[in-house]
Amino acid sequence: MAKPEDKSGNGNTQLHWRTELHRFADDVLRSFAERDDVHGVALGGSLARGLEWKHSDVELAIVVDQRLDEFGHFAVREGRGFEIFQFVETELREQIERAQTDLTAVLDWPIQMVQCRVIADPSGLLGRFKEAFDRRLFSAEVVSAKVARSLEGFDREFATAQADLAAGKPLTALAQLRAAFNHLILAFYWRHQILPRSQNRTATLLRMHCRRLGALDFYGLYCDVYGFDLTSAQARRLLASCQSEVDDIVSGFGPAAADFFYHAVDGEFRWGQTKGILAVYRLYVPLCLRRFQKQEGVFDNPTWRETHGELCRFVGLERPDAAATAELLARTQVYRARLAE
Repeated sequence: MAKPEDKSGNGNTQLHWRTELHRFADDVLRSFAERDDVHGVALGGSLARGLEWKHSDVELAIVVDQRLDEFGHFAVREGRGFEIFQFVETELREQIERAQTDLTAVLDWPIQMVQCRVIADPSGLLGRFKEAFDRRLFSAEVVSAKVARSLEGFDREFATAQADLAAGKPLTALAQLRAAFNHLILAFYWRHQILPRSQNRTATLLRMHCRRLGALDFYGLYCDVYGFDLTSAQARRLLASCQSEVDDIVSGFGPAAADFFYHAVDGEFRWGQTKGILAVYRLYVPLCLRRFQKQEGVFDNPTWRETHGELCRFVGLERPDAAATAELLARTQVYRARLAE
């Protein structure tokens, strides 16, 4: 899997980032393939598809008899993040059989594993999974169902945002609108038969696709919803000042989530993807507060905002403006209707 090293002009061997990334992936994959309780390993994501960039994380699937509690979904090793998808062997066999006639299995499989690279597969199960997934994911039926499912997700989150605004909580509503908009981006991608990729680079990739499709108004709406108002230096300073709070909040995703966010979501804002990285934090920090810590409406509590000022500034939820939030809700609903046509 590793690729040749680059040579510098002075003859000294320099380890190219791609070589190092593939070495890391090889080591992680090998460590799982050598386990007696793992019956198959596949590499997914951008690495498998040959679309990696310098800061790609590693996404892998493992086949197991039963879920291994020692592994969460997020993990970090050598200062680099990786994600683990656990497929229970009996369940995967049933899903592959069902996928011949029922789209549900295909819809539920993690898109990170489409066009995966099978590393270890003594039973041939992962090979069958790959063949079924790669063949069916972009079929007309599945794409249509993906659009519908994304719009249903949008509707659920959007209804909560409307209720928050009606209850006099405009900042809570804005945070919830961002959760809804994440589903709208997925609907946009599936509508145009684009595989969703890399939340870290959503801003860059979405702008590219919107420009190609003549849909820059959608990209503009995305920017307005997430309120990109910080430079990389400002974002870096603010995150450093509230890092312990952020770590505690995102730990709702699992024990390794805080480390994963720092290493795999550019905890220092130095990757040149400030908007995309900021969007990840502005989506998931409020979501974790609400869903995992059950802190409802805290951003609309003046006392809470005062004692968590830098966190509020970092996630762009420091100044309530009901009229502006209502306008964003209306504009987003209009675009949702366009995607449903």
